[in-house]
Amino acid sequence: MRVMIAFPRDGQTDKALVDAFKEAGHEVSSICAKREPTKLHTDIISKRGGIDFVLMSRTIELYPSFVLLKQKYPKMKFAIWNVDCRKTLEEWGLLVNFVREVDYYFTVAQGVIDRWKTVNPNTYWVPQGCYEKKYHEVIPTEEQKAKYICDVSFIGNCIDNIHTERRYLLETLRTSHFDFRHFQGIYDEEHNAAVACSKINIGVTHSPEISHYVSVRDWKILGAGGVLLEQYHDGLEEMFGGRVVTYTSPQDCIARIGDMLANYSQHKEDALKLSEWIQKSQRYVDRAHQIMGILEGTK
Repeated sequence: MRVMIAFPRDGQTDKALVDAFKEAGHEVSSICAKREPTKLHTDIISKRGGIDFVLMSRTIELYPSFVLLKQKYPKMKFAIWNVDCRKTLEEWGLLVNFVREVDYYFTVAQGVIDRWKTVNPNTYWVPQGCYEKKYHEVIPTEEQKAKYICDVSFIGNCIDNIHTERRYLLETLRTSHFDFRHFQGIYDEEHNAAVACSKINIGVTHSPEISHYVSVRDWKILGAGGVLLEQYHDGLEEMFGGRVVTYTSPQDCIARIGDMLANYSQHKEDALKLSEWIQKSQRYVDRAHQIMGILEGTK
């Protein structure tokens, strides 16, 4: 199938999707949804409509090109894969109308399926996955060990006016007796080294009220063989066979860290088993096959 990927070019999800659909046997083109959204229609028109399926991010700037293409090529199929979560449909604003008009809508959280089906009946749960070419087990160098070795770490941003609960958790970890580090702006091999050097890697789910949702941060940690301690939400233990420990509050997080460090070898063994499973069956190419299976099954 001839596929167009329209995602922001951040070198992460977009690259993973292009590689995944190519590996799945499809002819793939791509444009940057953020910087050049109008290229969606100019590129496809230049190909004389030679695209069968367009997979788009939730970038609302793509909507005018989508409308133009849908009118010009009515047999072309369009889908949005939203890799973020919100508690209510109202928080998505204009995206709701966009979702209503596409052929398929994919969400990374099973817990929001029912509400989105009221907007688009062709709504499906397609979790993110691990970009195994970038996120995998590594042996850290001595220089990396000097930078990253610790008991506990969190990898990611903490923006004051956005991540209020996250900031409180990180402050609680900083004042604990554990060796805690906060790393920002590290990706790929440096990320994998930091995960390998940290005995426990903290996850902070954006919307813990939503079930069966795994952030891309967690996929990266688990794919790299890291021991993950994630905020509790329904479905997480089910998705990972009980091999991921969860916490319910900053104070509970501290208690869980103590327990996990006391039984670290078992948790590391579980993490390595999870990593092996993820590297075999929870990759972006597996998501590409899933998406194409949905298209085939709903013809």
